Amino acid sequence: MTDVQWICVTILVAFLFAGSAWIIWAVWHASREKDTEADSTAEKTADDLVVDVTQRMASAQAAAPADDAALQARLKAGTL
Repeated sequence: MTDVQWICVTILVAFLFAGSAWIIWAVWHASREKDTEADSTAEKTADDLVVDVTQRMASAQAAAPADDAALQARLKAGTL
């Protein structure tokens, strides 16, 4: 093979390698976006649950504040 042919083959191999690397990166990047979206959804669900529980606890405490005193008395007495 002549020098020109070797150069052409080298350039062709370089383009194939770069194209393969780009395809691999694109697939990896797309999968990371899906993972990030799923993590975001799970985190939002957990945050919503925390807010819901906190609100329910606050409303229960407002509705029956004496329960806290009763619980404290049971804790001190060791009868929990």
